[in-house]
Amino acid sequence: MYAVHVLCRSMANPSYKHYDSAMYTLRYLIGTKEAGITYRSDGNTKPVTLADADNGSDETRRICAAFMAMLAAGLLLWAVTLVKELALSTCEAEIRAIGAAKQAVKSMLYLQKLLKETVDVGLLKEGIESDLELKLSTPLIILEDNKGAIDWANKDVSSKRMKHVE
Repeated sequence: MYAVHVLCRSMANPSYKHYDSAMYTLRYLIGTKEAGITYRSDGNTKPVTLADADNGSDETRRICAAFMAMLAAGLLLWAVTLVKELALSTCEAEIRAIGAAKQAVKSMLYLQKLLKETVDVGLLKEGIESDLELKLSTPLIILEDNKGAIDWANKDVSSKRMKHVE
């Protein structure tokens, strides 16, 4: 996913270097076409979202924010975005990744509504839906690895340095 994201940045003016990278990526995809996402009933049936950021390590010096949402031990949603604003710290970059992960939370809530509608029209049995609804209605979890961003998200810390972050 990340390789395709980086290659898409050069679509307006590609070079042979980009062509070689694209061919390498395609060879990798062809070699792993049998691999897939497996959902298991014994896996974590509560939705979990992971957020992370890379603070300007490429040539653009922009934040690369990413998230992925998992359900039943399988990947459900993912996204990688380049944030337009520069971050003044790694904590701020991670906070922006948490902001990007809000899209996964919205999608999980949409999934819950979709499951309820499938029961309403008779496509799913009531017992199955009630188990899924119970697990999806629990607080949705976003995992983050930056202590400052976690404290900021929990509103445990207020700092003059972070006043500009919404």
